[in-house]
Amino acid sequence: MEAQNQEVAALVEKIAGLHAAISKLPSLSPSAEVDALFTDLVTACVPASPVDVAKLGPEAQAMREELIRLCSTGEGHLEAHYADMLAAFDNPLDHLARFPYYGNYMEAQNQEVAALVEKIAGLHAAISKLPSLSPSAEVDALFTDLVTACVPASPVDVAKLGPEAQAMREELIRLCSTGEGHLEAHYADMLAAFDNPLDHLARFPYYGNYVNLSKLEYDLLVRYVPGIAPSRVAFVGSGPLPFSSLVLAAHHLPDAVFDNYDRCGAANERARRLFRGADEGLGARMAFHTADVATLTGELGAYDVVFLAALVGMAAEEKAGVIAHLGAHMADGAALVVRSAHGARGFLYPIVDLEDIRRGGFDVLAVYHPDDEVINSVIVARKADPRRGGGLQNGLTGARGAVPVVSPPCKCCKVEAAAGAFQKAEEFAAKRLPV
Repeated sequence: MEAQNQEVAALVEKIAGLHAAISKLPSLSPSAEVDALFTDLVTACVPASPVDVAKLGPEAQAMREELIRLCSTGEGHLEAHYADMLAAFDNPLDHLARFPYYGNYMEAQNQEVAALVEKIAGLHAAISKLPSLSPSAEVDALFTDLVTACVPASPVDVAKLGPEAQAMREELIRLCSTGEGHLEAHYADMLAAFDNPLDHLARFPYYGNYVNLSKLEYDLLVRYVPGIAPSRVAFVGSGPLPFSSLVLAAHHLPDAVFDNYDRCGAANERARRLFRGADEGLGARMAFHTADVATLTGELGAYDVVFLAALVGMAAEEKAGVIAHLGAHMADGAALVVRSAHGARGFLYPIVDLEDIRRGGFDVLAVYHPDDEVINSVIVARKADPRRGGGLQNGLTGARGAVPVVSPPCKCCKVEAAAGAFQKAEEFAAKRLPV
């Protein structure tokens, strides 16, 4: 302990001397003297040390707090200096390595990505060993942990993962798809036991997410496809709980007829049971068809909008094939709304390549990456119409590829909107849907 105390005392004394020298500098803007002193400070502080700053005396604590402020000021001057330097280049992003600590940021990011992939791989291994993916305490806990790990913003780029991680990710998406199918079937059966199933949709734990996602898709659709007033809508991959179609039809597109397609007959039968006794209004506008999208041809030309569910075509080549098929048979000028994923959320759902959408014959109008509990990204596109002489970008003729990536609202806006959004979800849950 005596030796440790001496080591701590010597380190604090050295840092105090550097603090005194830095405090006397006339400016903390980058210079040889400033750089040398801060380099000495970092060199002193980085190695492992037995020091516990919480146990420092009042004088050392005051010195430490002032030193942190000086470091903050110096870092601000340094970053401003290099920001101005980089801005002088034609392509600033090609010269980021000129910043002397750029490698530190990259290393920290790489470590964060590696830790996340390791955590997700562990969850994948645990989920793979489950005897069943039907809802249970163990299944629910593992998928909750997976979603909790994947939803926060992350620097991970799944396209850059190695072959082993890519294979794990693809398998994990399939497991998520299976688990989601079991969960929806379970709740579809539960809801069907009620006299009026549509009055109890909020019993599904993620119903609010569908409410928010459907509103987001509608808002993007009307913003980036000006004047659209769809009368016929197709939803491909509707599943046993067609919440998206329900919310869109009931609250956003009250005059549209919805054709829901799923290749699973049992899923469609469960979906139909939700409308038991409904013969007018919403129920009359909802139809369910058992078909693989690859078998649809002439039918697709009748729709003003086609929604493509996230899990239709889970592998990249499958998704590209589905989009190409839609492009071959949808009407010119018809809108396509595609669900995708971004960042670590790409471990839960497939990420759609915008080039695959363009190659399918569509103009990509907007891309939205949520940063909240809505997991899916949304891509709005439109079948190229030769009569219009090319695509439109937000109502303006523009070059192909000039796609607005729509940002989520700023934090202050989200705080203002939070109460209203919560109230809206409650209203949707409590409101009896027209039947």
